[in-house]
Amino acid sequence: MKPNINWIDDWQIGVNPSRENQISIDLLNLFIDFWATERLDEKSKTTMNRYSTSLHALGGYLVERAISDDDSEKTAYDLLSEYISPDDGPLIYHENENWQDELDMVCRKIYRNMKKERQQAAGEGRALRRASKTHNRHQHQAGSDHVNLLKIKYNRSKICV
Repeated sequence: MKPNINWIDDWQIGVNPSRENQISIDLLNLFIDFWATERLDEKSKTTMNRYSTSLHALGGYLVERAISDDDSEKTAYDLLSEYISPDDGPLIYHENENWQDELDMVCRKIYRNMKKERQQAAGEGRALRRASKTHNRHQHQAGSDHVNLLKIKYNRSKICV
């Protein structure tokens, strides 16, 4: 089952409803983007169910973390970045190793996806900075040309007078 709006209600705890709702919406959007990037709709029903179960559990866990004192100011993206790694995810299924392995596999894929997005954004940022520097150089050059033209006009007017 693809991530859907019903998950938001499932993740509500009732301690801080507005915070829980905002984090839930943000997580749901992150999970929907991940689902689309991984093209999970094209996978088998079993695969979709495995991902769905892991994403649902991870979302509930992160909403709970979001309302704790230490994590109360973090965004959904920050929470996700903190609680997953290239190796695994948070320990949610204490008594079921198979389910935890599934969750860890999904967290590794989310981690790789987030890392790839950060690298692409950094590359775009570098390209923008290069373009900006080039633009600034051209503006500076144009400004210098304008100043030189004014100096020439001034000097000519001095000579003529």
